[in-house]
Amino acid sequence: MTKEKTQERADYLISSFLRDEITVEELAELKAWLASDKNNKLYFRQSYLVWKAGAISEQPAELAELAFRKLAGKIETEEEISGMDSKYAGRNLSFLFKWAAVILISAGIGTVLGYIIQANRLNGKNYLASNEINVPLGSQSRIVLPDSTEVWLNAGSRLTYSEEYGKETRTVHLDGEGYFKVFKNPDKPFIVETKKAKIRALGTEFNVKAYPDENKTETFLVKGSVMIDKINSPKSTETAQRIVLKPGQKFVIINDPDKEIETAKDIAEVSPAKKPEAKDVDLQNSFPEVETSWKDANWVIQGENINDLCVKLGRRFNVSVVHIDPGLEKYQFTGTIQKETLEQVFDLIKLTIPLSYSIEKGMVKITLNSKLEDKYKRAYHN
Repeated sequence: MTKEKTQERADYLISSFLRDEITVEELAELKAWLASDKNNKLYFRQSYLVWKAGAISEQPAELAELAFRKLAGKIETEEEISGMDSKYAGRNLSFLFKWAAVILISAGIGTVLGYIIQANRLNGKNYLASNEINVPLGSQSRIVLPDSTEVWLNAGSRLTYSEEYGKETRTVHLDGEGYFKVFKNPDKPFIVETKKAKIRALGTEFNVKAYPDENKTETFLVKGSVMIDKINSPKSTETAQRIVLKPGQKFVIINDPDKEIETAKDIAEVSPAKKPEAKDVDLQNSFPEVETSWKDANWVIQGENINDLCVKLGRRFNVSVVHIDPGLEKYQFTGTIQKETLEQVFDLIKLTIPLSYSIEKGMVKITLNSKLEDKYKRAYHN
């Protein structure tokens, strides 16, 4: 087993232990791992301190400590536990949040899937040069950054921040979609970097969508104020355009305008009412429940075209959704998705969009259902 795989296995065993969900066999494996190297025991203790401080446990620190003491009896003596606490007594535990432990929540059902502990080790020492949080497809996560800023990450997203976070500025880099509830600190601006924009905020709430495989970068402001700098390229610091958003506004950057025009032309062939437009930015008005409800129990979808809907559903359920009928591209879907299964979601979509679907081995194929289309047309005209 490689060193990386061994560490991944250790992280899994530690997280299972802290959640009191470890099996007898896994407990024996964890004990053997702890006994194999004194650094492993230190890593275990540091993981516990992060958990105790609240980075991966939303329960109060006192309850976390009591729970751990109950569990720790399976591995260490009370004297060792007391020694661990005294060793770190009086120290600022904020550095421990840099272990970037995060609870992954399964989309729609709220089940804890596990913990990811990402660590870059320099010179064999257990400390971080940077932190990277990856959220798998089919999952969502909520994390608390060292300054108490809350972040919700959508499926297929990645958030990174360096060990310098919070010293002068609070900068994170996002690939994917995130909702940010920023802890106010006027002396240290909070910055979200994407490939096409830098979003600056103080104390505010906003949503950023910047998936690498999509042609748009979107920022929606819920409350407060954000300043967005559109940049020319990822390697350039030159600002191409600057805008300050008001609550309820969404700023859209078209990453590749030529690609957007070609897509618009394809749709226009099916729906002549839609004309291609050549623009690289767009300022729109929208609603929080439409832009941010992907993280909530009720996911509100409003006027979503079939292409974008397929992408979103694919990420949410960790499937590939494909359609082969251009005739479907003229349809849009509006509705609210709660705890429905993938099949139930497509049955819901069928109520307004005339499609047929099949699901097999992680792939959903949808086609235009001509009979349903005629039925919907007759109902509309009647």
